[in-house]
Amino acid sequence: MNRRNLIKYGLLGTSTFVVNLGLQNAKPANAFIFFLLRSSLLRMVLGGLARSAFSFYQRRGQEWSNRRLEVQLAERQFIRRQFTNVTVAEVRSPQQSIIVAAEYLEHLGYNAGLAFPRIEYNRPFMSAFSGAASIGMVVAAEYLRQNTRMTLPQIQSAILPRAAGGADVSDWRTWSSSSFRGYPNSHSDRGVRIRYDAVDPRPGGFGTIDVSVNAHQLIQIPQIRVNFT
Repeated sequence: MNRRNLIKYGLLGTSTFVVNLGLQNAKPANAFIFFLLRSSLLRMVLGGLARSAFSFYQRRGQEWSNRRLEVQLAERQFIRRQFTNVTVAEVRSPQQSIIVAAEYLEHLGYNAGLAFPRIEYNRPFMSAFSGAASIGMVVAAEYLRQNTRMTLPQIQSAILPRAAGGADVSDWRTWSSSSFRGYPNSHSDRGVRIRYDAVDPRPGGFGTIDVSVNAHQLIQIPQIRVNFT
């Protein structure tokens, strides 16, 4: 088990994501701290998932993105929901080849969205997550990378939504209300479960995210505390 007691993702001027690794009396001296500017939210979410779950990751430019139908599919959905700063990455995975991220400013802070678009049998499909679901996926992937012996392909199959069968999973929740989201991974129809409790949804308040991952065994990710600053 990694000896770091606390992982803190600080987004200046917006929300803070604190992961308590389940140890008693976690001390700030043992913290693993990322201080990120607000504009780095997408880099944290997209880069964090890629670093933790992929052996190949390449951020792509606008010209490349304009030629991809999958990207256009995700962009339309983000624009409909007033998300901005769309960012695209190409990945190499049996589950996914494209990840699209965007952000949305709500009254509690910035909300990051993740979309997994694909074309199957000449038909477009897309799974998409925002708020607690997207943050839960990223933190869970990083936790597995740091604290288990799982390889990158194993983390991919554990965290990413299963693409086979053409089924879409969508969760466009905000930070304001509690939610529960489950989606299948490569191991199980009950692969990943993400519960968000909006304990005190106001500036200065907080919420909590609980994530469980079914990957041959049930792995409970330490609770994530979301501080609204």
